[in-house]
Amino acid sequence: MAVPQGRLYNPYEGLSGQIGTPKHVFRLPEGPEFVFEEEASVRRRDWTQHLQFYCGGGYLAGGVVGVASGLYKFAIDKPEVVTDTLKLKTNRLLNTAGSFARPFSNSCGILGLFFSGFESLYVYQLEPHGVPDGVSTLLAGFTSGALFRLPRGPRQAVVAGAVGVAAAGGITALRKVFPSL
Repeated sequence: MAVPQGRLYNPYEGLSGQIGTPKHVFRLPEGPEFVFEEEASVRRRDWTQHLQFYCGGGYLAGGVVGVASGLYKFAIDKPEVVTDTLKLKTNRLLNTAGSFARPFSNSCGILGLFFSGFESLYVYQLEPHGVPDGVSTLLAGFTSGALFRLPRGPRQAVVAGAVGVAAAGGITALRKVFPSL
């Protein structure tokens, strides 16, 4: 007879003095439980979930960086007109932050789109041949960076591809700590 796995859980643990002896003790599983067996065999997100995660995360991160750089530019630049009212200062602050945030967030969202698409493609093509997931991630980083900067010329594309490999290496390292990334 197999011994059940998991730890015992008593929901009345701290209250045993007030309510008497516990009548219900539950055995909690050690790992996640799945309703369907197909869910247990999946070890990564679907390509559509991957696409949403990296596009949305890139757009959000680009927006945060864009707003921060816009706030920095607002703090550094002095206006030509010294008689700014509070409304004019607020308007200038919002315009400066927005003018930096839009291109940054759009660019990072497109990079997330390229990265997620290429990573899904490389995993689909290279995983049956025994290539590790980290290699697919690094290839996707190079390809997405190079494709993003290709209109500026081959030298810019290679440099951007190298930056993409560095960013993908960071993602690979973070996946050791956060496997769902």
